[in-house]
Amino acid sequence: MAAPAQLATSSPKQPHNLRQLAWIGITAALTLCACLAFIMFANRDNPSAVPTLVVEDLETAVANATIAAATPESSQTVELSLNPHILGHFLIIEGQTDLPNRTLLMYEASEVSADPKTETGTLDVLDGRYLRQVDIQGWHAGTIAVWVGFQTLLPNGQKQSETVIEKFGEMGEFLYGDNVTEINGLKRAEVTQTLEFVP
Repeated sequence: MAAPAQLATSSPKQPHNLRQLAWIGITAALTLCACLAFIMFANRDNPSAVPTLVVEDLETAVANATIAAATPESSQTVELSLNPHILGHFLIIEGQTDLPNRTLLMYEASEVSADPKTETGTLDVLDGRYLRQVDIQGWHAGTIAVWVGFQTLLPNGQKQSETVIEKFGEMGEFLYGDNVTEINGLKRAEVTQTLEFVP
């Protein structure tokens, strides 16, 4: 009796690394140049039909192709706004995002001083908004820095939903955009604001 055939398993598709993305960009630029050369030589009998191309246009085309190649198809951006304000002895941390409902955001509010008082925690996204009240009674007058961030790995045993992990990657590897930072291979979208506190 023959042994059952082993099913081939494939590993999940990994995102492109920087070297692969550079080669894709270079290939796109060379393809563009080849197409332009073909157009020019195809119309050599009728010089008036040959399109003119300014060198600046070629540089722009190459730059745009390189930028497009540097962002893989699986890339995800996150809109994250922050509008903190003070109401009595409460710091109101609120903003908007395009993250799904029940996604957890991390926050930190801290006095900007040599010996700051700090408050940290997580908050839920609901209908594109998030809100947290932090009691700052007893805090010193001065500047307060407020930070809000989204990442897939959370402290204290908290976890993002499987949907969020699938969309953004276990380490946030699919996150891209101007508000994205990377520390030790972990990507996160973040925003910071400061405001003045006068008790």
